[in-house]
Amino acid sequence: SSAGSEQENPSVAWAMAFFHMLVTILAEGVPFWDDTCDSSEAGSAFLQLELSTDTAQMASNDLASKYWFPTKSIDNNRSGQSSVSGPFPLHKPDTALWEFNVPGVIFHQVPMIDDKLNIYMGSDAGKIFSFDRYGAKRWEVNGTGTHCQDPSLFDGILYTACRDGSALALDMMTGQLLWRRKFCKELPFEHYSISVTKDHIFLPAGVDQHGNYVSPFHEPLDIGSPAVALLHRKDGQLIWKANLYEWNAITGELTPCMLSDSVIFSGGMGSILRLSLQNGSLIWKVAIGPNVTTSAQVSCTQDGKVFAGY
Repeated sequence: SSAGSEQENPSVAWAMAFFHMLVTILAEGVPFWDDTCDSSEAGSAFLQLELSTDTAQMASNDLASKYWFPTKSIDNNRSGQSSVSGPFPLHKPDTALWEFNVPGVIFHQVPMIDDKLNIYMGSDAGKIFSFDRYGAKRWEVNGTGTHCQDPSLFDGILYTACRDGSALALDMMTGQLLWRRKFCKELPFEHYSISVTKDHIFLPAGVDQHGNYVSPFHEPLDIGSPAVALLHRKDGQLIWKANLYEWNAITGELTPCMLSDSVIFSGGMGSILRLSLQNGSLIWKVAIGPNVTTSAQVSCTQDGKVFAGY
């Protein structure tokens, strides 16, 4: 895009600024080096810190899954790494192998895929679906509210959460509800990810009421969460809840990295945070700068790097 076209289309300039990339190597949150490209280009900003390689590798090994696509970006390090590849180019819509349409049901959510190529996804209407690889519907259930978000698959169970503030566990084979836990008044309508490990579930808690997120046209958006929560995987009982306003942060489309002892995620308003899984305390916060919005997803590597956009 040329400079002239950016001036003519404010949303283009906003998008290009948003997709600057932050790269971080994390330990105590002390910058190692910082390199920012010209803001007129679709470039990258780089910030490096230090994180123990052992910690990163331990998290990656602990979170391995037999499923093809058990969570957004394939694993809880959000690496996007897979041993398989999809067809390229994709079929055109008029030659798709199958399609599924439900009047009034909107799908913003990311679909998950198990080891038998069955597909699982939520919807804005609050319905949760599973299909087989040929498009036949295996089951359909109603969630506890609207906007049942990006699920995660773990050990035969689908985990998700809905707008009414409830976390759910469903049997992947039948869709049967295994447990429901209402842990906050309400949850955001944007498609955040439910992060699941052997012992824990990590997700947002509550909805921001202060208009901290704005659209490309400077209109306040009722999205984002002022808190995050950790639940027990076995029954959804609340372990802790952390108030992000305390650190001038807020989540939006939360997609964190889950390490063995901590969780790393975007603080939305120009920051990246690392919290202890033991008690939700702040280990460190990296502030990118004023008037900056950090993007939703972070991605971690086994050699201790964390990537995030802003």
